[in-house]
Amino acid sequence: MSILTWNDNFSVNIEQMDKQHRKLIDIINRLSEVAQYNQNNEAIGKILQALEEYIEFHFTDEENLMRKYHYHKLDAHRRAHQNLIFELFRYRNLYDSHKLVFNELANFIANWLVDHIMVEDKEYKSMINSTLKVG
Repeated sequence: MSILTWNDNFSVNIEQMDKQHRKLIDIINRLSEVAQYNQNNEAIGKILQALEEYIEFHFTDEENLMRKYHYHKLDAHRRAHQNLIFELFRYRNLYDSHKLVFNELANFIANWLVDHIMVEDKEYKSMINSTLKVG
C-alpha cells in the first residue's frame, strides 16, 4: 500500500520538477512498503541510499532552476533543503546503529515532502511559470 499518491494538487506546472517529485514519491512508497512488510535491513539501506542520492540531485536541480529565474526566496528554500538533509543524516545514523524505526522515517519524509511541495514549492510556482510564459 502506498503512503503517498501523486495527484495534480502537487503539480508546480514545471515538468522537470513534477517528474522529480513523482520519483521521490515512488522512492518513499518503496521505503514504506519494505518497512511495513519486510523489515529487511539491507533492502531498506539500499532504498535509503537511493532516497539520499535522489534528494541531493533534486535539490540541486531545483535550486539551479530558482537561481536561473532569480527566485527571491532561494536562500530560505535552500535552508529548508539543508534542514531535511540534516534530518536524513540523523536517520542514517539511526539506521547505521540499528536503532531506526523504519515506519517513522517513511512517515516523516512523506509528511515533509507533501508540506514542502504544497507550501514552499508552490511559492515559486507562479513566479517561475509567469516568467516562462513571458520568455
